[in-house]
Amino acid sequence: METTDTRTRPGSVARVQEDASRIEVRTILDLNDDVLRYILGHMRSCDLIRLAMTSHAAHNLAIPHHLSHVVLDASLNARVFTQNRVALFCKYILADESRAGALRNLSILGSAFEVIRRTWGTGDNYDVAGALHLVFTKAHLLHTLSFSHAASLFSFMPWFPGIVAGLDNLEVLNLGTTYVDTIRALSQSRILTRPASCVTMRLYVHRFMSLAEELGPNTVFPTIEALTIFGEIRGLATIAEKFPNIRTLMVYPMNYLVIDDGLNSTPTGHWHRLDFVSTEMPLPSMRPVRHLRIKYELDDPNKSNGNRKTFGHTEIMLHAMSPVVLDCRGDDTMLNLLQQCGIDLRFIRVITGNKMSKGPVQQVDAKIMNERIVRLAASLGTLPLRGLVFIADVPFVRAQRRRFAKDIAARFELIEYVALGHAAAQTDPYTDHRCQWYRVTRQPGGPPSIKPLKGAEGDKVHNELLATCRPGV
Repeated sequence: METTDTRTRPGSVARVQEDASRIEVRTILDLNDDVLRYILGHMRSCDLIRLAMTSHAAHNLAIPHHLSHVVLDASLNARVFTQNRVALFCKYILADESRAGALRNLSILGSAFEVIRRTWGTGDNYDVAGALHLVFTKAHLLHTLSFSHAASLFSFMPWFPGIVAGLDNLEVLNLGTTYVDTIRALSQSRILTRPASCVTMRLYVHRFMSLAEELGPNTVFPTIEALTIFGEIRGLATIAEKFPNIRTLMVYPMNYLVIDDGLNSTPTGHWHRLDFVSTEMPLPSMRPVRHLRIKYELDDPNKSNGNRKTFGHTEIMLHAMSPVVLDCRGDDTMLNLLQQCGIDLRFIRVITGNKMSKGPVQQVDAKIMNERIVRLAASLGTLPLRGLVFIADVPFVRAQRRRFAKDIAARFELIEYVALGHAAAQTDPYTDHRCQWYRVTRQPGGPPSIKPLKGAEGDKVHNELLATCRPGV
């Protein structure tokens, strides 16, 4: 019986070696440009700098990528050695004409006092304001510009709006904290009315302010897509007229005066693009939105609590907005309201309002969690939910987390994904939390089974559920 020699013949080895030599990669710089960009995008800033120090060619490759996304944190809570970062950044950028042209995404965190007037470690009276002026005149390819406190910076540097308006490639402008005079200054430079730009801001208002008079009766700001309003809010109708195209609205009041005076009504002809609303007070006369976040506790409807009639107004708000994605607290009053409203929810993130642990052990107590699951199912079990996230104030025991997820899957007949997680103290549980995701599969006549998802896969599912559209859209 003949056998075939499967070993490679000498001639074929030579051909393989010859082919390999043609595509030999000796250094990282020999890689394809697309591969290089992918690798650089996954490198930390410190690693990019180390790469830049290896050779002149590596420097020309790494430094522009490093400068394409810069965050200058000069705020009071920044680390000590970063307090003079803005001055050092300006010196570095202005030392080489090509560096300013590499800037694409720049963030400046801190007030004018923190950015300009702090002189930690300089001793040379360096003119930071003048240096920033030069940097922005040279950063002609800047695409995204972000501030944490534009009102402070613009008041100290009145030339800033004009410089920003001169950035022809600027498409995204995040202003952070702003006041009415900040908006007036920017409107004169026409950056807020330029069609190609997208603007976000946090606007402070007070009860004696008339936006129609302060901003001008005929002035409209169509480029602002994300608006955060905080202060003594007296109404939303004028705000809707001045900012007609917002997609994201966040409301943080310092008072509850607007609840009973009806001034928070918005005309039905405004905010057609509104997609996400986060609020710390009821907004009973709002138009429908896809994603709603309720960041306040409800008053017990059976108890008198002055003018804070949050239960009734929130019921009206839920019917009017009819969200398909909801973030809210998971206390009994809120769950009762959701059961009573019967809205067509597809994804919900429930934040526990009570301690989930007993005694000194900081972990979820099994008995409390079982009771909470039963309560959730009784209130939300009939809703067509695809996904449910339960966020506790303490970590889950890993050995019990899977059992809790399976119990939820068994009680919600239509659910496809379950996540259990916790948020640390002093953080925003709606945005700063860690979750373990599970995919639910069902077999006819049998109990549901769950499969844990790895980090990236769970994040993908989370983002898809957050983007859930209304049925039929």
